[in-house]
Amino acid sequence: MEQPVFNRDNAEKTGVELEGYVYENGVIVPRGPEIVEAINDPELASCELPACQIEIKTLPCKVKNLKWYLYGGRAILQDAAERLGLSYSFDAIAPADIPLEISPDKRHQDIAKKLSHEKLLAGSRVASTQFHFGMRDKEEALKVYNFLIQHCYYLISLGDISKGRRLNLYGRVYPDFMPRAYHDWYELYRDACDRNFANDIRNWWDMIRITRFGTIELRMFDSTPDIERILHWNRVCFHFVKEALNS
Repeated sequence: MEQPVFNRDNAEKTGVELEGYVYENGVIVPRGPEIVEAINDPELASCELPACQIEIKTLPCKVKNLKWYLYGGRAILQDAAERLGLSYSFDAIAPADIPLEISPDKRHQDIAKKLSHEKLLAGSRVASTQFHFGMRDKEEALKVYNFLIQHCYYLISLGDISKGRRLNLYGRVYPDFMPRAYHDWYELYRDACDRNFANDIRNWWDMIRITRFGTIELRMFDSTPDIERILHWNRVCFHFVKEALNS
């Protein structure tokens, strides 16, 4: 199984990934790769599967400093978009007539080839806010993971702005997205083999997962332009992480 790389310097730090859509003259357009190229920093922005969607990211930081990283990332995105005559929106749901061109990333191209048109459309129409929390090692990561999944339904409800529409669409692509508990890493490995993410942990599509970067990722929150809402969500998640660490 692909092994996460843990960085103790990032323990209990957080990071956010926020997905959004690219617009030109009020219409969603497949020009996300141009914005990503203009920003030219993979730690701050990357392409998503549909070329009309991008993801902005924060660097790992203390929870108390996240606000400034979010505003800084927003400013970088706005500058890049405006230089290209584009704009963006952090909507959780895109309309059904969005363009379905795929970003040039090889992994995204490979994923798209395996999806039916209906699944590709459903997956392209959803955008989320994703929170990461750094873990010290494998044991800590699995402990926190197993604690967090007990609160998954609550966190889904907390992050649901679209009244269930985003997760309904997501479930059309990956219906088995609820996380399950693992007694140890061997049990996780067996499940990874059964569900085809042993060789690439990025293909673990659950709402809560352990990432290749040694973080716990929570993926159930809708995309939103509201930074104060994002900060509230992050504080709630961090409370659960701290509770898990102290249990």
